[in-house]
Amino acid sequence: ITEQSGEVGVIRHGRAHITCLDHEGRESTIELLNEGDCFGEYFLKPLAAQEYVVVADTDCRVMFINYLRVLYNCRSHCENHTELVKDLLRLTAEKAQSLSLHVNVLSQRTLRAKLLTYLGYRRETVGKDTVVVPMSLVGLADYLCVDRSAMMREIRHMNEDGLIRSEGRYFTLL
Repeated sequence: ITEQSGEVGVIRHGRAHITCLDHEGRESTIELLNEGDCFGEYFLKPLAAQEYVVVADTDCRVMFINYLRVLYNCRSHCENHTELVKDLLRLTAEKAQSLSLHVNVLSQRTLRAKLLTYLGYRRETVGKDTVVVPMSLVGLADYLCVDRSAMMREIRHMNEDGLIRSEGRYFTLL
């Protein structure tokens, strides 16, 4: 995503994530991408010493759209163009909500609060007390910007305290 292509990618099939590589080569997960999600240079504010990379978590099919061509209506003012603009605006709004959630999770002061906030959101999304985290536990630690071993220790303590019941990527909020 470092090149100035002017394109927006839309995940048509599969799952991916965006990582940020800092000047020391450390990787941080910035965003999780599912079917219908979009990515591209217009959605990121890179610093000079950072690089953003989209990594496929499963087999993916991506559609690239030239953003500038979408902004300007075609000469015939066709209905398809209007629908495309509406869809891109909807995707942009959904992206803003996703990033807002990530900021909310990361702003929690403790690891326990980060986990409970994220798991609470997942519970609201699926409408069940048992949720499956859509990434590996290493990926979850990266998404939460915490050390994996510290996260695993906190999950164990939360199990012992009766807040959750967990097995691998499956979590039940009690």
